[in-house]
Amino acid sequence: MENFKHDENLGLSCGWVWWHEDVCVISDRPAYIGRDSQGRLHGDNRMAIEYPDGWGFYSVHGVVVDEYVVMTPEKITVDDIEKESNAEVRRVKIDKYGQDRFLKDSNATMIHKDEFGKLWRKEVPNDENIVMVEVLNSTPEPDGEFKTYFIRVDPNITTAHQAVSWTFGKEPKQYSPQLQS
Repeated sequence: MENFKHDENLGLSCGWVWWHEDVCVISDRPAYIGRDSQGRLHGDNRMAIEYPDGWGFYSVHGVVVDEYVVMTPEKITVDDIEKESNAEVRRVKIDKYGQDRFLKDSNATMIHKDEFGKLWRKEVPNDENIVMVEVLNSTPEPDGEFKTYFIRVDPNITTAHQAVSWTFGKEPKQYSPQLQS
């Protein structure tokens, strides 16, 4: 065990270590590591991992993204989202942009409307289509206004009633509330 004492001391005093036959590469420990509730690298308004010399990278729920996606999300555009080839990065950009805003600004198609709400679809090449139901909250806000919500649903849903029922884990024939709160 005495032979490994130096390795143990090294491991306790630095970051990554790469052993090669004639060379050992040693890195400093990160100055900051941010994680989300699931333990994935995550930084809401800073690098997710940052080293003392300032090097690091940005990550949102484990997805590595460019700096502007975290630091200046207002620079994200519909064109930027639609040109993104990486599906995970595109999803992060859509979330930062706002799914409902993206639907409106990208000319999504309203595919159905009934007393339960409006169902919107946005075709996304090489990824799952975005389908959201637009609903009006039946409970007024303190100022008396009724807030509109967009709820993402299964992309195979075809009616607003089906979408709202799905959010409650029910089939449309099982979902017909008489009173809403």
